[in-house]
Amino acid sequence: MTSSMDQEREKTLKQLHSIYAESNGLIECGRKLGHQLFEPRRKMNILLVGNHSSGKSSFINWYVGQKIQKTGVAIETQGFTFVTAGRMRETLTGESAIRLFPYLKRLESMKGFVSYLNAELIVPTSSNRLNLVSLIDTPGLADGELHYPFDINKCLVWMGSIADLIFVFFDPIGQALCKRTLDIVEQLNALYSSRMRFFLSKADEAGDDYDRQKIMMQIVQELCERPGLNQSGFDMLTIYLPDQPDLRLRERMCVNQIDDACREIDKTVGSIIQNTFVVMERDIKNVFELIDKRKRQTLRNLRENFKKIFVLSLMFVFSLQFSYVAITIDTSSKDEQQYIDYIESELTMGRSLFKKLGLAEEEESTTQGLFTLIFETYMTFITMLAATTIEKRIFYSSILFSLVIIITIYIIVFRMKSIISPVRWLELSKIRSDLERLDLKREQLYANYLRTLVPANVL
Repeated sequence: MTSSMDQEREKTLKQLHSIYAESNGLIECGRKLGHQLFEPRRKMNILLVGNHSSGKSSFINWYVGQKIQKTGVAIETQGFTFVTAGRMRETLTGESAIRLFPYLKRLESMKGFVSYLNAELIVPTSSNRLNLVSLIDTPGLADGELHYPFDINKCLVWMGSIADLIFVFFDPIGQALCKRTLDIVEQLNALYSSRMRFFLSKADEAGDDYDRQKIMMQIVQELCERPGLNQSGFDMLTIYLPDQPDLRLRERMCVNQIDDACREIDKTVGSIIQNTFVVMERDIKNVFELIDKRKRQTLRNLRENFKKIFVLSLMFVFSLQFSYVAITIDTSSKDEQQYIDYIESELTMGRSLFKKLGLAEEEESTTQGLFTLIFETYMTFITMLAATTIEKRIFYSSILFSLVIIITIYIIVFRMKSIISPVRWLELSKIRSDLERLDLKREQLYANYLRTLVPANVL
């Protein structure tokens, strides 16, 4: 992979990150709607796992082109070390490393972990890709009485959750088949099998081709005996550092696939960029749907509230009419039948208004029954009140009017559906406008990225 391509990928990742993190970016749009989004990482993480002296630290030193990690037969790496790009050479420990990688804060609760966490910052060169990659060196694994100051299994499994690739190194002359290594590899593979890559490190020291194949078969056989690792097409690359003396002789004895490991890193970086575009498109779509859903819900609530207000208005007018009729009606006159005809016409008009509100058939039949009940109850009360004194008519009318007021207050306070204010409606429109801008920016960025991958005449 050329340096220019790495620079283009680094630029693309930064621009993708800015779409989320800018002042009116995607994260802020989601926050205004109560929807939490997370900004994408600008680098991929590679977790290196293996028994002690399996070549993890040596691989890191070779990959970055500098001697960063101690190497040797002894268990040199006792903690977790993040090797990443910085503006100057610096070593951060404990809390300082967590401030650099905030997502590690969740591991603070693990006893002893923070004291054994380091971050090595190095100035990237054109020959390495640390602007795109962070390498995570881990403690060498061994059986026996070796004591770790933290829960090594739990920490490694959690680290696997933040890793984009997990490189497992097996040492042909060491403890490649130690139980602790196999146990952890089985746990990681059960959770993150698509990220796992297996390597026979120091393959040039494994003897001739026959001896090397024998060692690899032993390792693969041991792995496949584990239920969580029994898989077809088990692939294990043979690697060794190419800066060793007698390199040509070593290459004739053993194929070095360390460049394939580097290509796997490059491939994963490209996949991360493409996945980030996909996730961003999905996040934008989800926020769009949230805005549209809230607007639609507000319109539905407005409609429901209008229906309730209309019914309350009818009740209020109806109670006034009832009070007036109850006080003034003379049952001995012919006006009673005329008023009944008037009330029936009012009820008919009410039914037609409810139809215009768009009630469903069930609601419509319920409303018709309700109107019939109201009319019959109304006429019953009118007949009863007509035979009483004027004082009782006024008393009963005041009770009815008070009940209507109480029902009105109850419905307004407790039964009205919430709606967004005009200011909030405008704010949603502003968020939608920002989303349209971000979506256009995403499409342009994706088109530019594709142009770097294929010739211009293809697009």
